[in-house]
Amino acid sequence: MPDTIVYELAVLYRADLEEALDKAADKVKALVTSRGGKIVTEDVWGKRQLAYRIKKETHAVYAFYDIEIDGGALSGIETALNINEEVLRYQFHKPDFKAREVTAARAAAKQAAAAEAETETAGEPAETETAEVS
Repeated sequence: MPDTIVYELAVLYRADLEEALDKAADKVKALVTSRGGKIVTEDVWGKRQLAYRIKKETHAVYAFYDIEIDGGALSGIETALNINEEVLRYQFHKPDFKAREVTAARAAAKQAAAAEAETETAGEPAETETAEVS
């Protein structure tokens, strides 16, 4: 694929599709792959409340996809997503990989510190009170 760029595709699916999300997600994945793209990662957040109504809906199922695709193919995907009734909203943007690395490093450091603290407390014998004899 010449000139492929990594984009993050955020999709808000109708909330009533939470149970049958696989079918709707497969349509979006097929749409990307049919235009020469490749799904790198998928992150489904589940059903969340919207900040404001979109197409008379107050909740949506949030899904995020990292895709590698030629920039010229985005217009075809946008057109198809606009007419897809299962999708309330979508957005393409270039991800901030530096911010992702910082967030991952902070989470790893926090997890390592918690594991170290747990190891230290597990290795110490329980303190017992001893009466001093005078």
